[in-house]
Amino acid sequence: MTYSRREILIAAAATGAAALAGPAAASGNKVRRWRGTALGARAEIVVALDDSDAAERLVARARHEIERLEAVFSLHRPDSALSRLNRQGHLAPTPFELLDVLAVAWNLHEVTGGRFDPTIQPLWQVYADSYAEGRAPEPAAVRHARSLTGLERVAFGADEIRFGKNGMALTLNGIAQGYITDRVAEMFRSAGLSCVISLGEQRALGSRPDGHPWRAAVTAPDGRTLERVALSDKALATSAPSALRLSATEGRGHILDPGTGETPFPGRIVSVLAERATVADGLSTAFALMDTTAIRTALQRLQGPSALVVDGDRREWLGAD
Repeated sequence: MTYSRREILIAAAATGAAALAGPAAASGNKVRRWRGTALGARAEIVVALDDSDAAERLVARARHEIERLEAVFSLHRPDSALSRLNRQGHLAPTPFELLDVLAVAWNLHEVTGGRFDPTIQPLWQVYADSYAEGRAPEPAAVRHARSLTGLERVAFGADEIRFGKNGMALTLNGIAQGYITDRVAEMFRSAGLSCVISLGEQRALGSRPDGHPWRAAVTAPDGRTLERVALSDKALATSAPSALRLSATEGRGHILDPGTGETPFPGRIVSVLAERATVADGLSTAFALMDTTAIRTALQRLQGPSALVVDGDRREWLGAD
């Protein structure tokens, strides 16, 4: 059985997309909207454009791009490039998009002290499969899965991607939706349009038709709105380990520390603002596992993104100007 870390969080993302569209729609008839799915998540595109036919053509191109990239990144499709890599342990030739994401993932891996690590998939699967059967995982299975983690064991280049150990596997669920969001957003940027792309993560270009920034809602897994954020040429991604608990009794959420297999802050909600949804997506995943001192250090190194960290009643923006 394969699970997506966004299966529950997507309800919150869809709520945020609705908050983005509403105020703009009230200002006139210039907003066009498309709703669908991307990587198993609810998706929405809101574009400021009078010409409905032109909007439909752009959305059709965007949908084609989403489908094309799903064939690269999906864990649910056995024929995807990622599924073939995980099954074979190597992949050649390599899609450019997969190499592009791995390059960003490697940078985020270093900046976050290894907390962002797509090789977590075997360990994640051991926990998910065991708890789905109503039992705790066998310690030996956990030790073996932990021995398969480590992004430094993945060699990748223009000719080939190869795992350094049999049994390794990647999940890009913590970054691929952001990447697809960016790719679609660039299509609309090239057309000179203001829009919001919400494909699990959100990215806004320009402003609403009334000149004000687009707005997004940071929501808790239970649907509560925690904060509203202005988005203008920015991306927003939110992660919350408690959105999908692998074990209610052990407090282990769906975001696991690759070094320990634990969820150190199970009740945390973290949102990241960045120029690119790819970066915001990956950082929100890693920051769900890091203490605030480590988050500040990472943000200082990156010089640009900021993060809203919610731990119970404590709420703090880090790295914001």
